[in-house]
Amino acid sequence: MASSHIDWEQFDMILGEPEEETIELLNEFQTDCREIVSRLAGHTDQQRIGRDLHQLKGVSLNMGFSGLADIAATAEQEAKSGRLASPEQVCQSIESELQAALDELRRERPGFFA
Repeated sequence: MASSHIDWEQFDMILGEPEEETIELLNEFQTDCREIVSRLAGHTDQQRIGRDLHQLKGVSLNMGFSGLADIAATAEQEAKSGRLASPEQVCQSIESELQAALDELRRERPGFFA
């Protein structure tokens, strides 16, 4: 199953079937993503933004959210080089991608949302 939002092989390796602990892990991931976005929106220091984006990239790759990791990786490089024009736009892109990935997950693996 090809997806631009989720690397299903990685997702299945980390989360597997929807069970209490894997559902909690997915919920923690969503919370972490939203906390990082909140921090990004409040900063102008591009190096700090770059560190937050690096964290988001890593956790997203680990969980299989490849589209989110791609956005974070691109923005991280821009921030670390001092060329990130709009942290707000990056936050919007991250939120939009997270929602698209969760919508796909809801369609493909509804047991994680029971």
